[in-house]
Amino acid sequence: SVPNGSYTVTLKFAELYWTSPGQRVFNVQLNGTQVATNLDVFAAAGGMNKAYDVSYPVTVSGGQVTIMLVAVAGFPAVNAIEIQ
Repeated sequence: SVPNGSYTVTLKFAELYWTSPGQRVFNVQLNGTQVATNLDVFAAAGGMNKAYDVSYPVTVSGGQVTIMLVAVAGFPAVNAIEIQ
């Protein structure tokens, strides 16, 4: 829950399990809007155990930020979430 307004949501990732690209791929939705398609953290970060942070603007009108990670391959995972 957050007060209504404009925010930046930063999702912090690192692939800690899979050892090659394509094994964990997912879409990201914020408040029902898809903001990332076929995100492959291993590929985006350039390897295993490397940080990959991505930020998205979001406008809250219902007092809540909803984050959905929708599997394409493997199981989606996020390591940390920051809302500013």
